[in-house]
Amino acid sequence: MKTTLSGLARALHPGRAILVGPAFAVAFAVAAVLGRMTLLDGSQLALVWPAAGVGFLWVLWEHRSGSYYAMAGALAGIVVLTTVIPVLDGAPVRVALVFALANAVLALSAVVVFVWLGGSGAHRLESPRHLWALLLGSVAGSIVSGVVGPTLLMVFAQESPAAYPLWVVRNAVSIFVLVATTLRLVRVDCDDVPTGNLRWEFVAACAVLVIGYGAVFALNDTLPISFAVLALCVWFGLRFSTGVAAASALVSGLAVVLTTMAGRGPFIADSVIARGLLAQGFIAVLTLVTLVLALQRDTQARLAVGLVESEERFRSAFETAPVSMLMSRVQDGTAGPIIRANADLAAFTGMPLHRLVGTTPLELVDERDHATFGYLLAGQLEDRSSAARTEMRFVDAAGDTVWGSVSMSTVPDPSGAGVTLLCLVEDITARKAAEEALTRQALHDQLTGLPNRTLLVDRLGRAIRSGGTTRVGVLYLDIDGFKGLNETLGMSGGDDLLIRVGGRIAGCVAQSDTVARLGGDEFAVVCEGVDGSTDLEAVADRVRAALAEPVHVAGTPVVVQASIGVALAEPDSHPEAVLRQADHAMSNAKNSGRDRVESLVWPEQARAARTARLLPELERALAEEQFELFGQPVVDIATGRTVAVETLLRWNHPQRGLQSPAEFLDVLEASSLMTEAGTRVLALSLRMARQWLDALGPEAPVVHINISGKQLQSGHLSEALRTAQVAAGVPMSQIVLELTETHAPLIADSLLADVNDLRRDGARIALDDLGTGYSSLMRITELPTDILKIDRSFVSGLGTDPRCSAIVRGVLSMSQALGLSVVAEGVETQQQHDLLHEYQCDTAQGFLYARPLPADQLLALMTGTPSLLPQPPLPR
Repeated sequence: MKTTLSGLARALHPGRAILVGPAFAVAFAVAAVLGRMTLLDGSQLALVWPAAGVGFLWVLWEHRSGSYYAMAGALAGIVVLTTVIPVLDGAPVRVALVFALANAVLALSAVVVFVWLGGSGAHRLESPRHLWALLLGSVAGSIVSGVVGPTLLMVFAQESPAAYPLWVVRNAVSIFVLVATTLRLVRVDCDDVPTGNLRWEFVAACAVLVIGYGAVFALNDTLPISFAVLALCVWFGLRFSTGVAAASALVSGLAVVLTTMAGRGPFIADSVIARGLLAQGFIAVLTLVTLVLALQRDTQARLAVGLVESEERFRSAFETAPVSMLMSRVQDGTAGPIIRANADLAAFTGMPLHRLVGTTPLELVDERDHATFGYLLAGQLEDRSSAARTEMRFVDAAGDTVWGSVSMSTVPDPSGAGVTLLCLVEDITARKAAEEALTRQALHDQLTGLPNRTLLVDRLGRAIRSGGTTRVGVLYLDIDGFKGLNETLGMSGGDDLLIRVGGRIAGCVAQSDTVARLGGDEFAVVCEGVDGSTDLEAVADRVRAALAEPVHVAGTPVVVQASIGVALAEPDSHPEAVLRQADHAMSNAKNSGRDRVESLVWPEQARAARTARLLPELERALAEEQFELFGQPVVDIATGRTVAVETLLRWNHPQRGLQSPAEFLDVLEASSLMTEAGTRVLALSLRMARQWLDALGPEAPVVHINISGKQLQSGHLSEALRTAQVAAGVPMSQIVLELTETHAPLIADSLLADVNDLRRDGARIALDDLGTGYSSLMRITELPTDILKIDRSFVSGLGTDPRCSAIVRGVLSMSQALGLSVVAEGVETQQQHDLLHEYQCDTAQGFLYARPLPADQLLALMTGTPSLLPQPPLPR
């Protein structure tokens, strides 16, 4: 336990605060008596006034207590004692009152300046700044009090004008020397006592101090030599603790005062005042030099300790962090060898620390993500304002792939040689495995492990879009009499049979083909690179032959027969349409006697005939403006308010009447007429939007306009939209362009720039038919999307098909995470509405709210004019 000389500090514990006033009063009285012993001949002014230092300490202590009453008490004590003691010593009362007032002003002003310059911790005197604050406070207080003391003494006691400089010097020196040494001495403890070799050095220093002062002060006429002893101050200030240095300064000061008063030493001058000034000036310099050196050394020592502790904390935090960390120096934009790694990184990579250090970070990263690592580092070097983060693959010591979420930051290297890279790697291998398992579960049949319908449609769509010179075909297969087989074999036997059938089918097709189980006993195959129906039928015959071989289920041989339908996809076919054609062909095979292959050729011929018939009529319809626009409201699910309207194209045929898009839109979109028709739709849609704005003002709904693939490929979408927008006078913020997932491959970089320009002007982009293909979820990040529209095929299954509910909830959760709005299409029942509201869907449209309406009836609906609303339902 530390033993300390600061008994005074412990005695002044808050619990013993009652002892503070008396202790300081006694000390002040003793100091005042000692000071009065040095009165100059014929004067009431003392040569030395240690009471100034005691008074400073008294007021400083009470100031620390935070009580103005305590400070006032200390000042009152100074006034009383400085009045009584001189009077008892024979001084006139009025002179004593001058001393009392001047000493109170001295203590108060010196403390105020000291605290102001030194700050709240100045009383600890731990740095040169505190020492200089004390010196300036001492001088300032002495100067201020000199206006009161010497000035009044010259009036009341006929003191010489020389009293003023003596007053300032003696008080400043008394405060500075006494307070500085006291504040340091009360902090002395056992650690300040020299030990070991330093003890002998201390003994030697004390001996030299005695000899040096003895030699200098034994002479009376060698004033310049007196400053040679300052070297001893440097010795004590640099080599020993601050407390020891303060003690040496105090002892040296006392020796100077005593020898000077005894008439010895280099400061013996003819004038007593000159002696006092020289001696006290020397003491002030001696104390200042000693303590400045000691405090500066202490400050540097604390900084060094702080740096060591900071480095130790960083090292400890780095090594024990619950996340993998590495540091590497970056030169020429490349991460160099690892200079530090922690135990978590060693566990993550399976490599010991000594092998990690010296390895480059890129050596730990899987080759497939080398470019990702490089892009991440380059981006961080360009903008260091925030840490960059991404997911990438690593290779562990066993050669296995592990996943990490990597966060990078760079800081300038202290040496100035480049920058230092800090990488944090969070192990997400388990999460990625779970995600892959969920993805596989969502896209594969749980019984057979084959792709399910969702994945089949996605791969079929991709194959159609990248078909090239060859074509894509589909086989749709249904096992004949499976119900009877399942009843004979039992449920487990039926499941085993389905698994074996899936394996047989997969063995008959190319590796690039996709075999899927659609549900029950239905399978489908996507065949890429076929030339026509003949190739497809050959594949189907191979499958039938493979299935004809007996399948042993639970020891029982089973012969499987299947009805197979085949269909060829056109370059612009929708995947679901091709599947329906193959399904229709399979139904024809069953109706024709089963165990056979049917090719659906007639749809191709019918499509060609229909196209040849409709194209001239569609060209006439454009010229005669037979096309009209209907609008279907999009409502806020929570409030029921119409917030948007989707415009839908209708054909008012002169003979056949109003035609829905199903009657003509596929032919129109496949023709060169679609670009002109799309421009017409833009103009008509924005005219309708202008009517809504005129009628409803700020409450007018935004307009959703469907964009075709031909419009995207034309490259004039932006120009056409801006022309129509200016003509109609509709703000760009009132416009939403609807694109479907199949449009994604059509958006080139130049078109993407145009679309982004439109968005910057206020227009928004909606992605329609979301969820109809697996790839549609991937397109969300590729397209500049603001709104997602959930396809009616999923909305229709809400409340009846758990898979549809899961998909809808998943899309809504993803949209919320991406900050996108959502519209649910095809809402027809109150149950669907209630579930969407429960799932926190934003908006919806469907027959439950309103059917598509012509422009005048739609406006009547929104403005509340019931007489104009239609009674019979209109075509979809």
